[in-house]
Amino acid sequence: MNQSTCMVSNVIGPSQEAALGGYDISDLNFTTAYVGGLYFGVLTFKGNLRISAILDKRCSGDVEVIRDSLEEAYDDLRDALKDVDEDCPLRQPDMTPLTARLLEAVVYIAAVALSVLVAMEFQK
Repeated sequence: MNQSTCMVSNVIGPSQEAALGGYDISDLNFTTAYVGGLYFGVLTFKGNLRISAILDKRCSGDVEVIRDSLEEAYDDLRDALKDVDEDCPLRQPDMTPLTARLLEAVVYIAAVALSVLVAMEFQK
């Protein structure tokens, strides 16, 4: 039995013009069969982003509100990036968990302490 309430699928489409059976493809969309709630299909095609949202009719919710919220979030992101130089890539934030950083510091301190103890032992 399907226990999920939301699913997101993404597909990278062709980055340039494409044809199928000798016919140029002018637009492309991507969805899949999903029963269980809310589905988002994300596709890139010829440098464009297409996001499809499907809400199961048995779910309570307003698909127009979901669509409007998604469009507003996209507009906010586009506006936030409008002054970014495309030739200068964005720096990825450090997503290392604090516990991993603390463990790294403890291992470093232990390695230094062990090296000092070994050096002191050889000096005797």
